[in-house]
Amino acid sequence: MVQLNVMDDDKAWNLFNMNANLDNFSSEIIEVAMEVAKECRRLPLAILPLARALRGKTLNGWKLAYHKISSSRLMHIEDVPKQRKEMHT
Repeated sequence: MVQLNVMDDDKAWNLFNMNANLDNFSSEIIEVAMEVAKECRRLPLAILPLARALRGKTLNGWKLAYHKISSSRLMHIEDVPKQRKEMHT
């Protein structure tokens, strides 16, 4: 089994913010960016590529990304132990 290390909330947000280069963006974009960052579940492997891909996007680009991520059919990280348990019963 591969163990995935998660960061604490502040470190995860700082990593996301630094890689998305959000220093000079509007508070509206920051709000959406925080929601996008939460969807990364504090996993650096999710934070880095997503933040870099969204760097420089407009508010609409951020909103579209959040909508796609939050409505994704991919299994949520917190569901993994539950799914694994169900497979063994």
